[in-house]
Amino acid sequence: MMAFEQSRTQVVGACLTLDQRRAVEAIAAECGVSVSAVMRAALSRLLELRPEAVGRCVAGEGQAYAGTG
Repeated sequence: MMAFEQSRTQVVGACLTLDQRRAVEAIAAECGVSVSAVMRAALSRLLELRPEAVGRCVAGEGQAYAGTG
């Protein structure tokens, strides 16, 4: 994975609440893939639908978009 893509996934992952992180882990376990793979797929979909939301999350304003606001 490219370093940029990995850091972008980590930044968006940092916007998740503990419950959201557990949900991602459960999805990954059920599908037999890594948490990173689930995060990359989710981020890819978010970028298609709401690129401004991802930008706000990266800027530290993402709690509303991460489902906590």
